[in-house]
Amino acid sequence: MTSVRTMRWCVIPGAIFFIALAANLIAGITVIRHTEPPTGDQPYFLMTAISIVEDGDIDEANNYSINRSFDYFYPPMVEGGMTDPLLHLPPEYPGYPSDFKGILAFYPLWPENHIGPKPNRPSEEWYSKHPIGMPLLIAPVWALGTYLSSSVGALTYTGHGGWPAVVFEMNILAALLALELFLLIKVVLAGAGGGIKSINRWAAFLALTFSLTAPIIAYSSLVFPEIPAALLVTAIFRRIIENRFSGSAIRSVFVALLIAALILLHQRFAPLAAGLALIALLRFKETFRSDARPAAYFIVTLAVAGAFFLLFQFWLYGSFFQSVDDHGGFVYPLASQESFRSFGLALFGLFFDQKWGLVLYNPLYAVLPFGVFIMLKQPALRPLLYKVLIPLLPYFLLIAIYKVWWGEWGPPGRYLVAITPLLIVPISAGIYKVASSIAARGIFTILAGGAFIFAFALIFGLTKRGPADIPTLFNHSFGPASALSWIEGRIPVDLHALTVPVVDLHVVLSEPLPTLKIWITLALCLVLNTIMCLISLRTQCSTARSGE
Repeated sequence: MTSVRTMRWCVIPGAIFFIALAANLIAGITVIRHTEPPTGDQPYFLMTAISIVEDGDIDEANNYSINRSFDYFYPPMVEGGMTDPLLHLPPEYPGYPSDFKGILAFYPLWPENHIGPKPNRPSEEWYSKHPIGMPLLIAPVWALGTYLSSSVGALTYTGHGGWPAVVFEMNILAALLALELFLLIKVVLAGAGGGIKSINRWAAFLALTFSLTAPIIAYSSLVFPEIPAALLVTAIFRRIIENRFSGSAIRSVFVALLIAALILLHQRFAPLAAGLALIALLRFKETFRSDARPAAYFIVTLAVAGAFFLLFQFWLYGSFFQSVDDHGGFVYPLASQESFRSFGLALFGLFFDQKWGLVLYNPLYAVLPFGVFIMLKQPALRPLLYKVLIPLLPYFLLIAIYKVWWGEWGPPGRYLVAITPLLIVPISAGIYKVASSIAARGIFTILAGGAFIFAFALIFGLTKRGPADIPTLFNHSFGPASALSWIEGRIPVDLHALTVPVVDLHVVLSEPLPTLKIWITLALCLVLNTIMCLISLRTQCSTARSGE
């Protein structure tokens, strides 16, 4: 009997992992074939990884000026080849071959804006301004991909296997994220009440739905720290709420190392890491009197890891913290009326912007307020909601005061990817609470259908474009939304007219915003959540009557 139960326990998680892996690998191959060379911040993470693998250091001066390591992922240039019209390059400038299907990125790769300050280092040394976490994560896989270039490299124009191997690594991490989400959602739904079969079924459905839609699927094939960060947050938070670590010194050290790794990926994750560390420390109250050693190991591990990180930062950059000028600096909401207005628009744009809004590209996140309502209403779930809010709110507010809160060249919801596991907790609780309602199921089917349509547009829209067109995964801060344009070319709906281009109108062009359209968007979201709340009250009344 025990072996049968063990097999059943393994089947669902295994199926989720392999379904997610298969979907992500398909997306990964599509991204490799149609977004070569890697753009945005991606090539700079790769350049540091190459320096680690080939030189055993992180000084990239020779990698740019002598070795030209970027040629590993740029196709061979030809005189008079294709170039991006927006760059206005002269006709004789080297460009891309005529049969090239990727992105017409500027060549050669410019290091200037991505080299960090180095007052403590010799002037001839070049160090990336980007944190060391991602290069350390991908360096071994880059080396493996280089060795396997004869097979993996066939996916690229250059024939080098380093970048494709790193993309596949991100795909594997995204599949692990799907598995961790399943395990986390199971814990949440168990707290909401219900049979084990129902919990497994809904947890599997929700984990796969969120994993295979934006923003997770959009970042699962890109060399950004978003997917590794989301995986760490999910793994840490699940272990905290299950509280299987506070009585074990080894597990306490492991959780502390996971939290430290989060900061190593990027310093903007520091508020998130601090919140997770705080709720982890609160869990030690249950075991502290009987055995204080796990708590001591946890605190010491975090302190030592933090000290090493700060010393490394100071040695390399002459400062303990990353420059506040990154992301264009910060907006301080209370400084002026204009700053407060910008902050409010950032809050709206993070969810509803035409190009980068989370809810626009995944409507399932629109029922977040309903999920919060359900968790507040149910005493058994209320403490879990507080645990969600402690790490989530400080990080969200940090992102909202970025001047460039949308993340520039990248898919929707870039800076929100790391906290999607925390956002999914109340959404899952809310969906599960009204799962017996036919009306609620219909609403969630429509929302999930919209999410999958946008996911399809973001990934497979890459295959139907010319090299000079903006890939559907990316957007400029000006101009139309690429994924919406792709959808508009297939259905007779003007999505641009129905959505709010916050970035274009306010941040870039400083034009008046369509206030009426903003209020209509918020009103629709309010109506949706009100309907869901009414459905939950009706479901509760029906359950109470049947129990009499």
